Amino acid sequence: MRLQSPFTAEEEIVPPQIGMVFPTDEDAFLFYKSYAYRVGFAVVKRTSHNFYGIRQSITLCCNKERKPETKKNVTEGFQKRKHGVQSTQCLARIRVKDFNVDGHWTVEFVELDHNHELFLDSVRYMRCHRMIPNFVRRQLEINDEAGIPINRSIHSMFTQAGGYENCNFTERDLRNLLLQRKALKLTEGDAASLMRYFKERQTACPNFFYLCDIDDTGRLRNVFWADGRSRAAYKYFGDVLTFDTTYLTNEYDMPFAPFTGVNHHGQSILMGCALLADECTDTFEWLFSTFLICMDRKPPQAVITDQCAAMGAAIANVFPSARHRLCLWHIMKKLPTKVGGGDKREEIIAKASNLVYDSGSANEFEYGWLRMIGEFPPGACRSWFETMYELRNKWVPLYVKKYFWAGMSTTQRSESMNAFFKDFITKHTTLFIFVGKVDQALREKFEKEHAEDFRSANRTPSLVSHLSFELQFAQAYTHRMFYIFQQEVKKLIACCVVSEMVQDDMTVYVVNDGFGDKSYEVQYCLYTDQYHCECLLFQFKGIVCRHALAVYKQVAL
Repeated sequence: MRLQSPFTAEEEIVPPQIGMVFPTDEDAFLFYKSYAYRVGFAVVKRTSHNFYGIRQSITLCCNKERKPETKKNVTEGFQKRKHGVQSTQCLARIRVKDFNVDGHWTVEFVELDHNHELFLDSVRYMRCHRMIPNFVRRQLEINDEAGIPINRSIHSMFTQAGGYENCNFTERDLRNLLLQRKALKLTEGDAASLMRYFKERQTACPNFFYLCDIDDTGRLRNVFWADGRSRAAYKYFGDVLTFDTTYLTNEYDMPFAPFTGVNHHGQSILMGCALLADECTDTFEWLFSTFLICMDRKPPQAVITDQCAAMGAAIANVFPSARHRLCLWHIMKKLPTKVGGGDKREEIIAKASNLVYDSGSANEFEYGWLRMIGEFPPGACRSWFETMYELRNKWVPLYVKKYFWAGMSTTQRSESMNAFFKDFITKHTTLFIFVGKVDQALREKFEKEHAEDFRSANRTPSLVSHLSFELQFAQAYTHRMFYIFQQEVKKLIACCVVSEMVQDDMTVYVVNDGFGDKSYEVQYCLYTDQYHCECLLFQFKGIVCRHALAVYKQVAL
């Protein structure tokens, strides 16, 4: 069984030509879309009306035809794309017109040349070509009613089709279809019980916040809630959030979406959570907008997610000032699958890893990555590496470590939070009980935080040196963060200041790391008594690095 487009690759590709006539504009659109599918691009439709409001012509364009639209972020000095598609102002298109308004649509203009690479191998991922056949929809519904888990049901669809490459839909498409169906199955009793629970919580604690998204038929689609402790924690620790969705085993199999941060003990804390109907851009925009309302319109400074286009678009629209970082672990996990086979597979994987983790400058990374791309033939593998190059400012450590991320480069904390909640959920947990279980889990989290507060306030950590500043940091950091700092103190013994140079009111020191052959520049300003190391550990994690400590020792002497 093949689930791809009804035409086959063996059919002759008939390009559009001036003078072709179609009975309807929809027939013209389907013809051009089938041509685009076999050539390797996506199509968008532009419509024109005459003075009386009657549709008289349509222009069918390559989806890269837009002029790139960017929004300048004044505070950070970088740009964000408004549209998910990378635009190249491609001129490939046809224009079809109903000259006599008699239902005969004639091709009056054709431009077949594109100014970008065509992606025949990955055309099935393009939105306009994705579709779920009716028999697949029905089979999914039957499997769902029979109690077959979502993951197993979806896997069976791709297995039956002979592989992912034979399908014109993605796993996310199938999952969203099932989730939308499940959202409509929530009974009035479930929703009413949930509302009563939230109202009781709000009566007991006025700072408890919740908001529900109701569809046109009055059914519950999405719900977000945060208790007073989470809202208070966000005021102190809401600089950086990780966000991810998971499918906890509850009766409805709805995506659970927690907002996770890091507190002063380095512990994961929950800033709010939601149950969603699906994972579309509109749903994420509703969720992020609701989160803003809950947090008094204070957006996070940075957000870490996996590489989900729907999440990315929603973050750009709702949190335009936030830095958006992609999970490094997920990207590097995908890398071996994108390289393919061949004699140079291991060599390319090693080269890519070295560029990601060990590049000393932007020029070094960009030159090396582009050179590596040049070794790939055109196709899906090369396309993935080109996409990751375009997104390099969002995931390569070299570009993002100059900002504060609370020491996080992945969504691991979100995934750990999801795993934590799974211990409280069974397959028979209803929506109402689930929310109560989340509150129970939250109480356990806050109890651990209070225990750490007590330890930091009432116990003195052991020191590993006789350096005076170690004691000062022991009094400034919480115990857990101080133990992380102590790793830098232990490594300080291997560091050595090899040179210094005075530049105006700044002294630049070169510090040999002692671990390998790397050296780092540390700038010290005598008038402000401030240090800046190019390793950027303090900016990234909030921990003073051993290189700055080495300079501090020398200045003190």
